[in-house]
Order: sequence, then C-alpha cells, then structure tokens
Amino acid sequence: MQDERIISNYKWLQGMATAKYQDVVFGRYIARPTKNGVPMNIENRDTYYKVEKGTDINLAIHALSKAHYNSYDAAFIMSADTDYISLYRQLKVIGKIVIAVAVSGQKIPKIIPEVDDFLILTKSLFSQCIRSQQGK
Repeated sequence: MQDERIISNYKWLQGMATAKYQDVVFGRYIARPTKNGVPMNIENRDTYYKVEKGTDINLAIHALSKAHYNSYDAAFIMSADTDYISLYRQLKVIGKIVIAVAVSGQKIPKIIPEVDDFLILTKSLFSQCIRSQQGK
C-alpha cells in the first residue's frame, strides 16, 4: 500500500541519509488488516494498521558492526525504546560513547543510567530548523 504520509517521511529520511557523518538505519512498515475478510483500503484507516518491522535489529547490527571496525567514536541513537539498553551496554563495553536522543515528552528514565549522555529535542530546537517562508 502506498501511504503518502509514509512516502513523504521516507523521502525526508533518504535525504538525511546522504548527509555527512551520519547513518540512517531503515526498518519497514507492513500493513495488516484490522478485520479478517475485510480488504485493506488506503483511503480508510479503519481497514488496516501498520506494524514496524526490522528497525531494532537493523540498528543494533549496524551499530555493533561499525563499532567493531572502529568506524565511529560516539553513537547518537535517536530512540526512547528501552529495547536498546543491551545495545547501549555492549557499545560501552567496546569503548564507544553512547548518547540517547529523544523528543521532548518521551520518557527515558530507564535509559539515562545506561548511556554516557542524552539529548532532548525540543519544539524550540525544531522551530530553528524550519526555513522561513519569506523571500519566496
């Protein structure tokens, strides 16, 4: 199914992936029907839901592989997911600096003791990144 909202986000992430000094690790979304026997319809969100697949394992393998080859000194991992705690611990054993990055409002108290530092992305930070509409 071609969900325009996801396609737009994916294109933005593809652009981010071309930036220097960072890697973007992709997972994928799978659409599943909400009711057996009812066909999914992209125009009707009541007929399907999306499941994210592969992101956690892809990120963990990528981070550990790059750490093994000493490709970076510090890992900035943008997630408030506690599933990454084992990854954070292993990266620190390897000698990497681990920084968790979360969006304001995400709860990260279980993550904070496991990382070297953390950053919270706030609305004011995001507003500084938006281009002005003036001068068009």
